[in-house]
Amino acid sequence: MAILAAEWKPGIILIEDKASGQSILQEIKQSTRFAVRPIKVDTDKLSRAHAASPLVECSKV
Repeated sequence: MAILAAEWKPGIILIEDKASGQSILQEIKQSTRFAVRPIKVDTDKLSRAHAASPLVECSKV
């Protein structure tokens, strides 16, 4: 992830605040200087993927 962040220079990294995401959040906060924001999810992954696909198709992600 550090290599991708160095290449793309994101303003903030969003990580789901569930299951394995919680340990990843802690690790990134402790070991890097990246801006990380936990996000709460309220729908299933497929619904979220469908909602995000127009942004991906327009190269806005």
